[in-house]
Amino acid sequence: MSVNQSGMKYVLLGLFLLIALTAAVVLGFYAWTFRHSPAYLWRARVRRRTEELRGQLQPPDRPTDTQAKGAKLGETLFQAHLQTIPTSAVIGFPSIGQGTADRLQSAGLRTLASLAGFDYERIPGFGPVKAAAVKSAVRQLWSDAKARFEAGGCLEGREFQKLWAEIAAADWAEKQTRARRNAAIERTIEAMQPLLQLADDATFWNHLFHKGQVPGLTDEVMDRPLPEVIVEAAPPAPVLPVVKPVAPPVREPTLAALAAKGAPDIFRQAPQAPTSEHPQLPKLRAYCAFALIVAKADGKIAKSERKEVRELLASTFGHDAALVRFIDPVMERIEKAIPEESDALADILKLTTADERRMLYGVAERIADAAGERGTREVEALRRIAAALELTIAAPAPVDESRPVGNWSPRAVLEIEPAAQLTPELIRRRFHLLTERADPAKAAALGPEFAAMAEAKRADIRRAALQLIEPFGEPLDAAPAPPPDIRHNPDLDDVFGA
Repeated sequence: MSVNQSGMKYVLLGLFLLIALTAAVVLGFYAWTFRHSPAYLWRARVRRRTEELRGQLQPPDRPTDTQAKGAKLGETLFQAHLQTIPTSAVIGFPSIGQGTADRLQSAGLRTLASLAGFDYERIPGFGPVKAAAVKSAVRQLWSDAKARFEAGGCLEGREFQKLWAEIAAADWAEKQTRARRNAAIERTIEAMQPLLQLADDATFWNHLFHKGQVPGLTDEVMDRPLPEVIVEAAPPAPVLPVVKPVAPPVREPTLAALAAKGAPDIFRQAPQAPTSEHPQLPKLRAYCAFALIVAKADGKIAKSERKEVRELLASTFGHDAALVRFIDPVMERIEKAIPEESDALADILKLTTADERRMLYGVAERIADAAGERGTREVEALRRIAAALELTIAAPAPVDESRPVGNWSPRAVLEIEPAAQLTPELIRRRFHLLTERADPAKAAALGPEFAAMAEAKRADIRRAALQLIEPFGEPLDAAPAPPPDIRHNPDLDDVFGA
């Protein structure tokens, strides 16, 4: 009996194993058929395509190297500009003559780029006094070079503006392309959602018990191509205005002073392409049109007048890096087609406050005086402007020569200390010294823009001297009196290294 029971157990165990093996074979067969079924293959294709699309999405704020490119480009071109300024440019500054320049050149300092940051006391014959004088001259020349570079007044500055505009345009275009592609991918993923729902229903359970029938999943659906990414065509790229650098490369302390004032640094800002007009752009246009009308009141626009217009726009709108880009293009465009005086004044009345209109009238007077004495047409234009702006202009008060007028002071122009007692001899001496220093013939060797700057500086020097000497009732062009101290001789100082 026990033998029969033992045999029965083996029979039952064998039967169970046979059933299990049969079930495994059947399930394996159905699993194989499921994995090779059109529904499974289509489901895998849909899921794989969806994952690929999600992997192609790019962060909209992905960092770029535009800032680094701008900083490197600005530093390279500014240094190239410094190398175009010869060491002889220091001649004419206080206590600096030809002898000092020759010693600097003998020390291997050929350009302003090599002068910046050099320890001048290492040069034989240079003491602390001479080194300080050279350092002061180099700092002033460096500051002037920086201003020219920023304003595009030199070849390197204009090249920087052109290249930086190209970099900004390329960066903007790349961001727009990335945004359009992300939007197209998201639309494609959204179009894939109904297909994903069908794919989720194409399961092994459905294949096993419902013969793979999925409601809505037909051969036509599976044969249909999956949605493709269709990127919209790019809109016309905006014409980006020239970007002006607001901060120079780090070489001199003036950069730290500039940064302390909170001036924006376009080298460290990614260029932003304007998606709509800047809210202050109409005001910038109105200011520019107003200033150019005053400048052209006498029939033509002089360089000194154009400079005053540029300074007005830079001082008023230069705090905004976005607006800085528009200053020069707006000036160029409006100067080609200056509006009627009545239209320009109407815009000023509409866009400005009473305080701003008073400030603009003061600027108008400076523009009218920039190219010399006011003419009849300039006087009449100022009178019309004052009436249109509803300003009451008092009769001119006696000139206080010690008080600056706006940003212009005759004492500051002639480099006369406020506490110094004025005499005709002092005024003439400073006039002749500074006039000789600002000789356009000397500056012409550096380029035509330097000669123009020297000519404008000479005009300012003469204007300041005439204003200061007028109360004495003496002519300005009389020969200056010899210095009371015969030891005062910058050329001898150069020879002896004083």
